[in-house]
Amino acid sequence: METAAPYQVQPTHTLRLRDIARMAHVTRWHTVRTARDQTLAEHLYIVTMISHELARRVLGDRLTDQDRLAVYDWALRHDTPEIITGDVPTPTKHQLGKMYTDQSPLDLLEESVCRDFTEAKNRVRDTPLKILVKLADIAEAIVFLNVESVTDQGRRIQSRLHDQYRLHVQQAATRWPDHHWDAALAALDELLHGEETAELDWN
Repeated sequence: METAAPYQVQPTHTLRLRDIARMAHVTRWHTVRTARDQTLAEHLYIVTMISHELARRVLGDRLTDQDRLAVYDWALRHDTPEIITGDVPTPTKHQLGKMYTDQSPLDLLEESVCRDFTEAKNRVRDTPLKILVKLADIAEAIVFLNVESVTDQGRRIQSRLHDQYRLHVQQAATRWPDHHWDAALAALDELLHGEETAELDWN
């Protein structure tokens, strides 16, 4: 009996301007009860801002203009396929990863949705820049759940995300020991417990 050849995807599509505008209406966390909805646009913006700050702190003088642009580009695009697929729950992603050890069909689908997404992903592949955006992605989720979670489920997810964040930092420090990865741990603590500029002092 013949078996089908692995499905190969060519990223031939580009999200249109109207697709991009819909990010303001695509919501996340639909399997977790939260006090309010979060949009994809909000998530991508905050991840991008955190990514930039992590890159500045962790890479220091090694951060080039080209690196900075690559971080911005990948952070802004890392979840754009959700415009088409919706927010796929993390347990589903993990299960697909176990079932398909070569490449998850979700990864293939995401890479087929948008050429710009795939190109941005490839520019940071196997670099500390990809880890920095991943850390920012996790940090943003931790902060959101810290404020908006209303159930024990959300708090359990937040705890697991803390563990994932620390594990990614440890792995990155082993692979790229010349960078200041402790700064990533300090940044997460600042996001959760740091001071805010709540208002201007006009006196």
